[in-house]
Amino acid sequence: MKNANNTHDLYDVFQWNENVIDHHSDEITPDASWDQDGIHRIFVTDGNSIDLLLHNHVLLDECSPSQERILLVGFTGDMALRDKQKGPFFFGLDIAEQLRLPVLAVADPTISKSEDLNIAWYTGNENAPKAIEVIGTWLNKLARHYNARLVLFGGSAGSFGALSVLPYMTESTGCLVWNPQTSLAQCDKTFVISYLKNAFPTRNSELSINDEISQQDLAARLVREGIYYDLQRNYQIPSAVKLLFLENKTDVHVASHASPFLNNLGFAIDSKNLTNQRVNNVFAHFDVLDEGLDAPNQKTVTTCLKWLIDNSDVPLDLTDPKQQSDIPIGLTALAQQSDTPIDLVVASEQQSIDTAQEEEKFEVTATLDGSNLLASVHVVPGVFIKPFFAFYLFIDGQRTSIKPYSPENSTLFEISGRPNKIEVTGYVLDNGKRDSKRINVDLPAQ
Repeated sequence: MKNANNTHDLYDVFQWNENVIDHHSDEITPDASWDQDGIHRIFVTDGNSIDLLLHNHVLLDECSPSQERILLVGFTGDMALRDKQKGPFFFGLDIAEQLRLPVLAVADPTISKSEDLNIAWYTGNENAPKAIEVIGTWLNKLARHYNARLVLFGGSAGSFGALSVLPYMTESTGCLVWNPQTSLAQCDKTFVISYLKNAFPTRNSELSINDEISQQDLAARLVREGIYYDLQRNYQIPSAVKLLFLENKTDVHVASHASPFLNNLGFAIDSKNLTNQRVNNVFAHFDVLDEGLDAPNQKTVTTCLKWLIDNSDVPLDLTDPKQQSDIPIGLTALAQQSDTPIDLVVASEQQSIDTAQEEEKFEVTATLDGSNLLASVHVVPGVFIKPFFAFYLFIDGQRTSIKPYSPENSTLFEISGRPNKIEVTGYVLDNGKRDSKRINVDLPAQ
């Protein structure tokens, strides 16, 4: 989204080297200009647009009359390492390429407001306050225009965007979300404050990420800006939608995000005893997903998408070889500026980039001194280009603290009480690839 008043422009639609086709949000019916690949900008106000990247439209035309047309719709989530790159940002192109399906990747219209924003909730801003409504309305229009069944997908914050759109869907739609955030008021205050401050500055510019502010106060500010921030109450899914809700059993957000959302839809989720359940066309699947940032691995994502695409009545079983997908996919954001690739990674709790781990690349160490735990990642010289490091702390099997990506290869955790087991996972993110190792910490004799 571009704002002419920005002194530091964070938006460059032409970096993708794609055709750019402009539309207006009030257009009633999509015209023939939508029948081509490129970035379709839907302008909601002067200079402010919601951008959709259409890729491989030709595959829709290749479908025979007897084939069902499928159009994937990707929602960006968290950007672990934005590194001052410009928007718009798109997610899902690699997945669609591997599945050989057309894709409509939806860019969050707020992320280009500030370099401090690195989470895409799709909840709009002062120039596009009804972003979710516009996206939902246009997805319905395009489903009818292409005569296609849409399959939406995204993880974590991207799941929030996908789930927010579903109540607007009147056409047959599938949706895959993994480890979703379902209430902004339950998210890390730092990210919510940054969002309010940059997306709605008129009444929130005084906020600081260091402010002591309650969840109730943040919720009140979100309501004041007209943001539909809570999907855990008064939320319904249309009968035309089939939702697969994929949740990692080890995700610390099960109690605060997954359980309230699903229970509102008629489930009986016990966060201490997670079982797969179905209520109408909503399927809740709990599993121990890929270790790391608690996101599903590549095979799991493809298997789930193919299950939705097949629209099967057979229950999803990720351990069934007949259902498992052998298609390798990479959950990376693709961007180009001139002929030079931009090494921009969309990697977070929901969007995992799996790489082969080689023992000689790096080592993770952790030393406990009293209540202080020093965790470090030691890399082999000359292996990495410009590495960034992150750390997870696990106490008695539960993740209790996160240190996000930074250039610092060491961090300090404070340990309270007398835990029976302490583990640390160290991450290295470099040139669009991520490796991780998890170690046990030696404890003093008790």
